[in-house]
Order: sequence, then structure tokens, then C-alpha cells
Amino acid sequence: MPEISQAWVALIAALLGGSGLKVIEYWLNKSKVEQDSAAAFRNELRDEVKTLRDELRKAESELDQWKAKYYELMDEFLKFRSNIDRSKTDTKPE
Repeated sequence: MPEISQAWVALIAALLGGSGLKVIEYWLNKSKVEQDSAAAFRNELRDEVKTLRDELRKAESELDQWKAKYYELMDEFLKFRSNIDRSKTDTKPE
């Protein structure tokens, strides 16, 4: 009977030793895990900022294109209006 109790004691000691080792590893690596998660979070934010900057550049480029179209259209409108005003003054009865 003493052999069985020694086997149980050895099994319990092995389980507690393994569990204790895992707890100690977790406690010692806790700061590294926090640093890794913080670094991952910073990298994610950098990627998001980069994506947003690219979208902003694209939007600014599109805005410049629309401004150019607007000014071109305004120029054509003013020329057209000038031609109409000129034709009205040319055909005005005196």
C-alpha cells in the first residue's frame, strides 16, 4: 500500500510542479507579452495612419481635378456669356 500512495504523491507533485512552472513562466513573461501587444497595437495604428494618408492624397488629387474642371467650365461660361452680350449689343436697334 505504501507504493500506491508514493505513486499518487509523485503524480500530484508532477502536476503541481508543472502548474507551478507555468504560473512562474506566465508571471516572468507578462511584461514581454504586454510589450508585444503594445508594439502590435502601435504597428496597427501606423498602418491605419498610412492608409488614411493615402486616401487623403487621393481625395486631394480628385479635388484638384474637379477644381480644374470647374474653372475650365467657368471660363467657357464667361466666354459664352461675353459672346451673347456682344451679339446683343451688335444687333441692338438704334
